[in-house]
Amino acid sequence: MALAGLGIQFFAGLIFFAFLGAWADRQLATSPLFLLLGVFVGGGGTFYMSYRQLTSSPAARNRKRP
Repeated sequence: MALAGLGIQFFAGLIFFAFLGAWADRQLATSPLFLLLGVFVGGGGTFYMSYRQLTSSPAARNRKRP
């Protein structure tokens, strides 16, 4: 059950950084540059966090819970 939200976490991170990149492109008039950077940073960062959570041992996951 602790891993049920990984898809939502991945999607939310990706969308957040894409919107942040689109906003930066509008402010700086650098059309697809920051949007693409945001997509890659958001996707890569959330993929890395998901991978770390999936490959950690169950005992380590239980220690992180309050």
